[in-house]
Amino acid sequence: MSNNTNIDKEKVLADLGQMVQIYSSDRPSKDSILKDYSSFYHLNVACAKIFLESYQLYGLFCNPQEVQELVNKYYARAYKKIVQTCKENKETILNTFKNYSDLLKDLDFSFLECDRDFETYSEKDFKDIIYAYYSTYGNKYYCLAKKYFDENRIQMRYEEIEKKYIDLLLTNCKSEEERKEILDIQSSGSYKGYYLYLIGLESGYILSKFNGYNTLSAHSIVHELGHAVDAETFLFPQQKKISRVSDILMEMPSTTFEMGFIDFLRDNGLDEYGADIISSERYEVLNDIYDCILPVYEQNKFELDEDGNVKIDDEEYEFRDDIIYGLGGYFAVCLQEIRRQNPKEFLKIFNNILTMRAESSLEELINMTGISYEDFVSAKFIRPRLEEEKKLLSKRFNV
Repeated sequence: MSNNTNIDKEKVLADLGQMVQIYSSDRPSKDSILKDYSSFYHLNVACAKIFLESYQLYGLFCNPQEVQELVNKYYARAYKKIVQTCKENKETILNTFKNYSDLLKDLDFSFLECDRDFETYSEKDFKDIIYAYYSTYGNKYYCLAKKYFDENRIQMRYEEIEKKYIDLLLTNCKSEEERKEILDIQSSGSYKGYYLYLIGLESGYILSKFNGYNTLSAHSIVHELGHAVDAETFLFPQQKKISRVSDILMEMPSTTFEMGFIDFLRDNGLDEYGADIISSERYEVLNDIYDCILPVYEQNKFELDEDGNVKIDDEEYEFRDDIIYGLGGYFAVCLQEIRRQNPKEFLKIFNNILTMRAESSLEELINMTGISYEDFVSAKFIRPRLEEEKKLLSKRFNV
């Protein structure tokens, strides 16, 4: 399927150049460079893969070893902070995910497997669906979503681009050693989409692996636009001193928009099959969190490597990702249930959590939802929704 949703070469190169100027001319602090360096690096790599051209560096950015040493120290500090938060909230975190898994077992909740294609759309319809969804949160969020398309800040088919780039390098390599280095090039990983925060420019870019316009790719773009909403509405304007590495609720805003999109599809008769598959996958991901994080707590092994992972007896656990996607996802399920019951109250609660999460403890954030601590941790608050979801899926799929 042809796809015209691509980032603009001249804009990307201009943004990269502006970032280098920002961090070269004013002699910024090392911490301020670190805030943007990772995104700068990944955007520059993406530029090379897409256009076979990248920004030529100067100043501090020309010394990748020095910057990488700073980045490693920055990540080490951030990982210590997230480990401290997880240790301080051990009972809350473990009990929440254990109770959630126990609830699904009690309900005999079945997870679906995708056995047919998701519904496809024209580029215009694809965008209109996303615009219509974000407009349900108000004009400000609609305009922000539209901006990312209008300003060519979204690149689709990125996985295909990466593969062609690697193939091109392999075709031109001249030795087995060079070939090995090419094969070791870090790809974009297992994610379906990625949001690049450009703090100095107070904006960003979205990279999506999807190659066409369908319900699943729309769902992924909605998720990444949730990061854009968080960044441009709360983090950048308020200059929040919150690390994206150690923020345990980093995935909450994006996953909340993702959960709302599932309801939007169903309510508007748009690929209800696809909505059901996506919904089932979201509940299944949360169901796996307890078993993934329990060994780390049991063994008291919190030495995170550069990717935020923990190794125990030759088994690798993606601890940081499990924590941020787990807590973000669970909060999102609860918040979406609040939205179903009282949309106006939801928006106040949602905005309050986004605004205050840098200064608040996990228990304080739970209290901000208006759900009692006991009902949140025990999964009592979301039980009616999961019962309803099970009935819906049982009726449609006979499971």
